[in-house]
Amino acid sequence: MILYTFQPKEAVKVARKVGYFTCDEEHARDAWDVNLKDDTLWDGLMKRPYEFMRRQMAKRLPNYTGEYPIWAYVEKLDLRCCRAEYKYETVLMTIDVPDERVLISDFDGWHFVMNNGFFSISEKEDEEMENATQRQKEKSWERIFDLDLDIDEDWLGGEKYLQACVDRVYLHEVKTIKQLKPWGKGQRPQRKFTPPH
Repeated sequence: MILYTFQPKEAVKVARKVGYFTCDEEHARDAWDVNLKDDTLWDGLMKRPYEFMRRQMAKRLPNYTGEYPIWAYVEKLDLRCCRAEYKYETVLMTIDVPDERVLISDFDGWHFVMNNGFFSISEKEDEEMENATQRQKEKSWERIFDLDLDIDEDWLGGEKYLQACVDRVYLHEVKTIKQLKPWGKGQRPQRKFTPPH
C-alpha cells in the first residue's frame, strides 16, 4: 500500500544504517511536547491514545512488533494546504508497505480518541452518551477502524480522511524522500531525494 509520512530527517539516517526506522515513546513524546519543559502534554493527553493505538495494532496486525505507531496518510497531501511547524528537519516520504502491516483508521474519528471523547455517529447519540464511562468511550473508539461506518453526514460531514499506522518502515519500502525546510512564510518543499537501492 502506498502511504505518505512526515518524518524527521534523522529517520532516513537510521534507516540507511540499520535497514529500517521505528518510533518509540521518547520520539512520540518529543513530537508532542514541543513547547513544554515537562511531560504534561504527553502524560495528560497523548499517552492514552497512543497506547490505545498500540493495543489495536497488536489485535489487528498479525506480525506487529510492539513499536509505537508511525503515522502516515493514505492520500498524497497538497503541501500548500498542510502547513505546520516542525521541531526537526523534516522529510515527506512516499512508502510502500504490505497491506498486512498497515492499520487504516478514520482521521477525524481519531480526534475523539485524542480528546478522550465518545465517538458518536450522530448528534442524537452524542447527546445520549454525554456522560459516557471511560469503558464506553474506549469501545466507541474502535469505530475508527470501521471504514464503512454509517455516520450522519450532518453530524460529521460525508467525506472520510484516512490515516495509517505502521510499526516500522524498511529502507526498501521507502520510494521517495522530499526534503522540507521548516515552514515559514512563502516556503515550499525543497528538492526531492531518492534513497539508495
